[in-house]
Amino acid sequence: MLIALTLGAALPAAVSAQPAPPDLSAAKALYASASYEDALAALAKATNENAEEVEQYRALCLLALGRTAEARQALERMVTLQPGYTINDTDVSPRLVTMFHEVRRQQLPAAAKRIYATAKTSFENKNYVAAAAQFKAMFAILDDPDMGDQAAGLADLRMLGEGFVALAEGQIAAAAAAKPATPPPSAPSSTPASAPAAAAPPAAAPNPAPSASPATASADAKIYTSFDKDVTAPVEIERRLPAWVPSNAIEQKNVYIGTLAVVIDEKGAVESAALQKSVSPTYDPQLLQAAKSWRFRPARLNGQPVKYWKSYEIMLHTK
Repeated sequence: MLIALTLGAALPAAVSAQPAPPDLSAAKALYASASYEDALAALAKATNENAEEVEQYRALCLLALGRTAEARQALERMVTLQPGYTINDTDVSPRLVTMFHEVRRQQLPAAAKRIYATAKTSFENKNYVAAAAQFKAMFAILDDPDMGDQAAGLADLRMLGEGFVALAEGQIAAAAAAKPATPPPSAPSSTPASAPAAAAPPAAAPNPAPSASPATASADAKIYTSFDKDVTAPVEIERRLPAWVPSNAIEQKNVYIGTLAVVIDEKGAVESAALQKSVSPTYDPQLLQAAKSWRFRPARLNGQPVKYWKSYEIMLHTK
């Protein structure tokens, strides 16, 4: 069984039910009959559809012919195309399975960074649904068994992704709440319609105010983070936290810790804020409201103010 993961998917997608293209089907049959050179010739004619499976069979043929370096290159192309693509250990030779996992261990950290960059661009372009799905696809790569101990070195990438997901889902929820409800259709009148009156000439519509095109609006939308070493981070001017008054004896004894992510715009105002991790159900709304009034000296790149993502750990306790 073959499973593919696209950059826009949060989890591995279901196996495609579409039949393989003719050239790929012919290559599979030729491979099964041990006609490896002929199978490679058929694969060379295959279209871009099922590209990952094409590379898998190319690697199988090359490995059978003893062309190990070329087989590894085919697997590298396959992992680059679809980092989440997996093969069933029972369907192919153990040698290919071993090589495939070696290649994935080498390629997955770079793949996670590429998916992060794609997701961050989607967020900057305000495509929040795609951004959330792409960041979750990155989490799936970071959690992949082949990533192994390397995932620990990408902990900052996960933290940034979680913050962006919280912000994206907050924007999605806000857009859904702001969407006006569709009015119910009016009931047809039972009164016989009278002859229509002569229509008055339409009034001249006022010229609409010009609006920024999507290209213009997103041209300077890049959001910088601590990963961007040439950027000077924003400096706090005012960051007041709302007072916390425990409502019972249990709250007085406990310590509550959460994480708030914010995007600070070029003027030093908080453009958006969302909780990566809840602090307290009663405190969270107050915190989000207070964050709207925070002020900063904006982050700067080459002397110019830029947008910046930042997170804060919030701790509540009475001790």
